[in-house]
Amino acid sequence: MKYIIEKDFPQKSKEDLEKEIIELKNKEYNLLKEKENYEKIKSESNKPNPKNDGQITNLLKDLENIKKSSIKGFILTDYPSNINQGILLENYLTGFIEEKRQKNHL
Repeated sequence: MKYIIEKDFPQKSKEDLEKEIIELKNKEYNLLKEKENYEKIKSESNKPNPKNDGQITNLLKDLENIKKSSIKGFILTDYPSNINQGILLENYLTGFIEEKRQKNHL
């Protein structure tokens, strides 16, 4: 039983224990610094930024102008899917009918 305990928990010298304590304190210090940096970045990101606010305002104005000046229309997706649908769509939108199809259309 003593062998298993010594194998799993070997005895360490005073110097080794001091080194481990110093390493743990360094890790703790680094983690605290990272936490402080994180909190600082988080608090700065929540502050209003006048430059960004101005850019956002300008983008919103541009978007409103685009909406006002844009042509109202429609978009066809997956249509026409064959030549006959294309011909019917062209006829409907432009009134154009090919000569060879005009005889059949009349």
